[in-house]
Amino acid sequence: MAGVLVSQWDIHHQENKPWLPNAPDWEMGDHFTGTIKNRMMGSGLWGRDLPGFVVAPMATRVLCSYSADGTTQGDLKACRRRHHDPVPADCIPGCNLDRLPIWCNPGLCNATGCVAYPNPTYYLTIESVSQPGRTLHSDCAWPPASLQWMLKQQALRNRATNEVVFDSRPITDGFPASLEAFFVPDNADADRRRWVQATHRAFLDEYGASAEEVALLTFNYGVGDHPFQVM
Repeated sequence: MAGVLVSQWDIHHQENKPWLPNAPDWEMGDHFTGTIKNRMMGSGLWGRDLPGFVVAPMATRVLCSYSADGTTQGDLKACRRRHHDPVPADCIPGCNLDRLPIWCNPGLCNATGCVAYPNPTYYLTIESVSQPGRTLHSDCAWPPASLQWMLKQQALRNRATNEVVFDSRPITDGFPASLEAFFVPDNADADRRRWVQATHRAFLDEYGASAEEVALLTFNYGVGDHPFQVM
Protein backbone atom coordinates (compact mmCIF):
# COMPACT_ATOMS: atom_id res chain seq x y z
CA MET A 1 0.00 0.00 0.00
CA ALA A 2 1.46 3.39 -1.05
CA GLY A 3 -0.15 5.37 1.77
CA VAL A 4 -3.18 7.55 2.47
CA LEU A 5 -4.44 9.89 -0.27
CA VAL A 6 -5.52 13.27 1.09
CA SER A 7 -6.61 16.51 -0.52
CA GLN A 8 -6.35 19.89 1.22
CA TRP A 9 -8.58 22.92 0.71
CA ASP A 10 -7.24 26.29 -0.32
CA ILE A 11 -8.58 29.55 -1.79
CA HIS A 12 -9.58 27.80 -5.02
CA HIS A 13 -12.28 25.72 -3.33
CA GLN A 14 -15.83 26.71 -2.56
CA GLU A 15 -15.95 27.92 1.03
CA ASN A 16 -19.40 26.50 1.73
CA LYS A 17 -18.78 23.15 -0.03
CA PRO A 18 -15.02 22.58 -0.15
CA TRP A 19 -15.49 18.87 -0.77
CA LEU A 20 -16.28 19.73 -4.42
CA PRO A 21 -13.34 19.97 -6.86
CA ASN A 22 -12.78 23.71 -7.32
CA ALA A 23 -14.54 27.06 -7.29
CA PRO A 24 -16.86 27.54 -10.30
CA ASP A 25 -14.69 30.19 -11.97
CA TRP A 26 -11.80 27.72 -12.33
CA GLU A 27 -11.67 25.32 -15.27
CA MET A 28 -10.54 22.48 -13.02
CA GLY A 29 -13.73 20.72 -12.03
CA ASP A 30 -12.69 17.52 -13.77
CA HIS A 31 -9.98 16.60 -11.27
CA PHE A 32 -8.77 16.89 -7.71
CA THR A 33 -5.20 17.30 -6.55
CA GLY A 34 -3.82 15.78 -3.40
CA THR A 35 -0.84 14.05 -1.87
CA ILE A 36 -0.03 10.51 -0.78
CA LYS A 37 0.94 10.51 2.88
CA ASN A 38 2.96 7.72 4.46
CA ARG A 39 5.32 7.42 7.41
CA MET A 40 8.42 7.89 5.23
CA MET A 41 7.57 11.46 4.20
CA GLY A 42 7.97 13.82 7.12
CA SER A 43 4.97 16.13 7.19
CA GLY A 44 3.51 14.80 3.94
CA LEU A 45 1.09 17.73 3.63
CA TRP A 46 1.18 20.91 1.53
CA GLY A 47 0.08 23.35 4.21
CA ARG A 48 0.58 22.97 7.93
CA ASP A 49 -2.80 24.51 8.72
CA LEU A 50 -4.94 23.57 5.69
CA PRO A 51 -7.81 21.14 6.36
CA GLY A 52 -9.04 18.62 3.83
CA PHE A 53 -10.34 15.10 3.37
CA VAL A 54 -9.11 11.51 3.14
CA VAL A 55 -10.10 9.69 -0.06
CA ALA A 56 -11.51 6.17 0.08
CA PRO A 57 -9.44 3.68 -1.97
CA MET A 58 -12.54 2.48 -3.84
CA ALA A 59 -13.09 6.00 -5.21
CA THR A 60 -9.48 6.72 -6.15
CA ARG A 61 -8.73 6.89 -9.87
CA VAL A 62 -5.26 8.39 -10.26
CA LEU A 63 -4.62 10.31 -13.49
CA CYS A 64 -0.93 11.03 -12.82
CA SER A 65 1.45 12.06 -10.04
CA TYR A 66 4.50 14.25 -9.44
CA SER A 67 7.39 13.67 -7.04
CA ALA A 68 7.12 17.30 -5.86
CA ASP A 69 4.66 20.16 -6.39
CA GLY A 70 3.28 19.67 -9.91
CA THR A 71 2.01 23.29 -10.20
CA THR A 72 -1.30 21.97 -11.52
CA GLN A 73 -3.48 24.94 -10.50
CA GLY A 74 -3.35 27.02 -13.65
CA ASP A 75 -4.25 27.22 -17.32
CA LEU A 76 -1.07 25.56 -18.58
CA LYS A 77 -1.89 22.30 -16.76
CA ALA A 78 -5.63 22.46 -17.50
CA CYS A 79 -7.37 20.85 -20.46
CA ARG A 80 -10.23 23.33 -20.44
CA ARG A 81 -9.31 27.01 -20.56
CA ARG A 82 -11.25 30.04 -19.38
CA HIS A 83 -12.00 31.04 -22.96
CA HIS A 84 -13.71 27.66 -23.51
CA ASP A 85 -11.87 26.50 -26.61
CA PRO A 86 -12.35 22.82 -27.56
CA VAL A 87 -10.72 20.23 -25.30
CA PRO A 88 -8.30 17.89 -27.12
CA ALA A 89 -9.51 14.30 -26.83
CA ASP A 90 -6.12 13.08 -25.57
CA CYS A 91 -5.62 15.80 -22.94
CA ILE A 92 -5.41 14.49 -19.36
CA PRO A 93 -6.28 17.23 -16.83
CA GLY A 94 -3.42 18.23 -14.57
CA CYS A 95 -1.04 15.86 -16.36
CA ASN A 96 -0.19 17.74 -19.57
CA LEU A 97 1.75 20.99 -20.01
CA ASP A 98 0.16 23.40 -22.48
CA ARG A 99 -1.82 20.32 -23.56
CA LEU A 100 1.36 18.42 -24.47
CA PRO A 101 2.36 15.09 -22.86
CA ILE A 102 5.04 15.37 -20.17
CA TRP A 103 5.33 11.76 -19.05
CA CYS A 104 8.29 10.64 -16.98
CA ASN A 105 10.50 7.92 -18.39
CA PRO A 106 10.10 4.75 -16.29
CA GLY A 107 12.97 3.23 -18.26
CA LEU A 108 15.34 5.35 -16.17
CA CYS A 109 14.16 3.63 -12.97
CA ASN A 110 15.15 0.32 -11.46
CA ALA A 111 14.58 -1.61 -8.25
CA THR A 112 16.68 0.80 -6.19
CA GLY A 113 15.31 4.11 -7.45
CA CYS A 114 15.11 6.67 -10.23
CA VAL A 115 17.76 8.96 -11.64
CA ALA A 116 17.92 12.17 -9.62
CA TYR A 117 18.24 15.83 -10.63
CA PRO A 118 19.30 17.22 -13.05
CA ASN A 119 18.51 14.25 -15.26
CA PRO A 120 15.37 14.88 -17.38
CA THR A 121 13.72 11.86 -15.83
CA TYR A 122 11.63 14.41 -13.98
CA TYR A 123 12.57 17.91 -15.11
CA LEU A 124 11.31 18.77 -18.60
CA THR A 125 11.41 21.75 -20.97
CA ILE A 126 8.99 22.16 -23.88
CA GLU A 127 8.28 24.82 -26.46
CA SER A 128 4.82 26.29 -25.95
CA VAL A 129 2.24 25.64 -28.65
CA SER A 130 -0.22 28.29 -27.48
CA GLN A 131 2.42 30.98 -26.92
CA PRO A 132 4.99 30.67 -29.75
CA GLY A 133 8.52 31.47 -28.68
CA ARG A 134 7.90 30.75 -25.01
CA THR A 135 9.76 27.94 -23.25
CA LEU A 136 7.93 26.12 -20.46
CA HIS A 137 9.39 24.10 -17.60
CA SER A 138 7.78 21.43 -15.45
CA ASP A 139 8.40 18.28 -13.50
CA CYS A 140 7.36 15.28 -15.54
CA ALA A 141 4.12 13.48 -14.71
CA TRP A 142 4.19 9.82 -13.70
CA PRO A 143 1.46 7.61 -15.21
CA PRO A 144 -0.99 5.91 -12.83
CA ALA A 145 0.85 2.57 -12.88
CA SER A 146 4.12 4.20 -11.77
CA LEU A 147 3.27 5.44 -8.28
CA GLN A 148 6.12 3.37 -6.83
CA TRP A 149 8.66 5.18 -9.03
CA MET A 150 7.22 8.55 -8.15
CA LEU A 151 7.59 7.77 -4.44
CA LYS A 152 11.17 6.52 -4.91
CA GLN A 153 11.99 9.69 -6.82
CA GLN A 154 10.42 11.82 -4.09
CA ALA A 155 12.66 10.15 -1.53
CA LEU A 156 15.75 10.75 -3.69
CA ARG A 157 14.85 14.42 -3.98
CA ASN A 158 14.18 14.65 -0.24
CA ARG A 159 10.83 16.37 -0.82
CA ALA A 160 8.27 16.43 1.99
CA THR A 161 5.28 16.20 -0.38
CA ASN A 162 4.23 14.79 -3.70
CA GLU A 163 1.28 15.78 -5.86
CA VAL A 164 -1.31 13.30 -7.09
CA VAL A 165 -3.94 14.25 -9.68
CA PHE A 166 -7.08 12.14 -9.50
CA ASP A 167 -10.42 11.99 -11.26
CA SER A 168 -13.19 13.97 -9.60
CA ARG A 169 -16.04 11.88 -11.01
CA PRO A 170 -15.70 8.78 -8.77
CA ILE A 171 -15.46 11.12 -5.77
CA THR A 172 -18.48 13.30 -6.49
CA ASP A 173 -20.56 10.37 -7.78
CA GLY A 174 -19.67 8.33 -4.71
CA PHE A 175 -20.49 10.78 -1.90
CA PRO A 176 -20.54 10.08 1.01
CA ALA A 177 -18.73 6.69 0.79
CA SER A 178 -15.98 8.11 -1.45
CA LEU A 179 -14.57 10.02 1.53
CA GLU A 180 -13.27 8.29 4.63
CA ALA A 181 -12.80 11.39 6.76
CA PHE A 182 -12.40 15.15 7.01
CA PHE A 183 -9.31 16.35 8.87
CA VAL A 184 -7.65 19.46 10.24
CA PRO A 185 -3.94 19.79 11.14
CA ASP A 186 -3.33 19.99 14.87
CA ASN A 187 -1.77 23.46 14.62
CA ALA A 188 -4.76 25.08 12.89
CA ASP A 189 -6.23 28.01 14.81
CA ALA A 190 -9.55 27.90 16.65
CA ASP A 191 -11.52 29.63 13.88
CA ARG A 192 -10.36 27.10 11.29
CA ARG A 193 -11.19 24.22 13.58
CA ARG A 194 -14.72 25.56 14.09
CA TRP A 195 -15.11 26.00 10.33
CA VAL A 196 -14.03 22.39 9.69
CA GLN A 197 -16.46 21.12 12.31
CA ALA A 198 -19.30 23.08 10.70
CA THR A 199 -18.27 21.95 7.21
CA HIS A 200 -18.11 18.32 8.30
CA ARG A 201 -21.58 18.59 9.80
CA ALA A 202 -22.92 20.20 6.60
CA PHE A 203 -21.49 17.33 4.52
CA LEU A 204 -23.03 14.70 6.80
CA ASP A 205 -26.40 16.44 6.67
CA GLU A 206 -26.36 16.86 2.88
CA TYR A 207 -25.52 13.23 2.15
CA GLY A 208 -27.27 11.54 5.06
CA ALA A 209 -24.08 10.13 6.55
CA SER A 210 -22.95 9.59 10.13
CA ALA A 211 -19.69 10.56 11.83
CA GLU A 212 -18.88 6.85 12.03
CA GLU A 213 -19.05 6.63 8.22
CA VAL A 214 -17.13 9.86 7.51
CA ALA A 215 -15.03 10.72 10.55
CA LEU A 216 -13.62 14.06 11.67
CA LEU A 217 -9.89 13.77 12.45
CA THR A 218 -6.88 15.81 13.45
CA PHE A 219 -3.55 15.37 11.70
CA ASN A 220 -0.74 15.44 14.26
CA TYR A 221 2.66 16.61 13.06
CA GLY A 222 5.61 14.70 14.40
CA VAL A 223 3.62 11.48 14.83
CA GLY A 224 5.04 8.89 12.46
CA ASP A 225 2.90 5.78 12.06
CA HIS A 226 -0.48 7.04 13.31
CA PRO A 227 -0.79 10.80 12.68
CA PHE A 228 -4.60 10.82 12.42
CA GLN A 229 -6.68 10.96 15.58
CA VAL A 230 -10.44 11.28 16.06
CA MET A 231 -11.25 14.92 16.79
